[in-house]
This record gives sequence, C-alpha cells and structure tokens, in this order.
Amino acid sequence: MLSTAPAQAAQHQDANEYAIWDFHGANGFWNIDQRVQITQKANHSYWAMMWDFTATPGNGGYMGLQTDGTRFNRTTGDTAIFSLWNANAGRGSCGPFGGEGTGLSCRLAYAIDRQTD
Repeated sequence: MLSTAPAQAAQHQDANEYAIWDFHGANGFWNIDQRVQITQKANHSYWAMMWDFTATPGNGGYMGLQTDGTRFNRTTGDTAIFSLWNANAGRGSCGPFGGEGTGLSCRLAYAIDRQTD
C-alpha cells in the first residue's frame, strides 16, 4: 500500500493563503474585519488580504503576515506588511516595491503566535 503522507507534508512547506473580498460594486465601507488563525507556521508562509479601490480597479493594496519576511532595515523574521500600488509617500519602515506593479510597502517586525483553540 502506497502512503501519500510524505508527499502532502512536503507540498505544504511553503504555504500561501489569500483572501480576496468581492463586494460586487458596493462601496462606502469604513473597515473590513478578518480573523486569521495560524495553527502551524512554515518557514516561508504568507497570509494576505488584498483589495482594489472601486474608483481605480487594479490599484489597491494588500496587507498580511509573513514568516521569514525581509524588512527594509535588512532584518528578517515574522513580519506585518501593508502595501499600496501607486503610493508615492510613506513614513517609517516603508519603501518602494516592484515586480507585480509599483508602490510602497511598510514592513514591521510582528510576532506571529500559533493558536490551537
């Protein structure tokens, strides 16, 4: 009998999870709440929430948590990231990004704790 457990374990070493919210043209929101529960961290994982602005489709942003993230001060580790495409000004721990468009990203050290409940 062939076991698939090792293949499945290897497949999930560098996981990514995306939540893409679609409000079908509705607007006027002040905030969106999303709970992320991390039960097991991998060495290179990224949990993100992405959005577009209704007035400028394709020009939104993303925010999330990344294990082994690289910050603008050249440190690495658990990181909170907030990024906006086409942003042209920022403060603190922010810097430019490119590759999938251009804009500014802010990256801060943020301890990602496992939850087991």
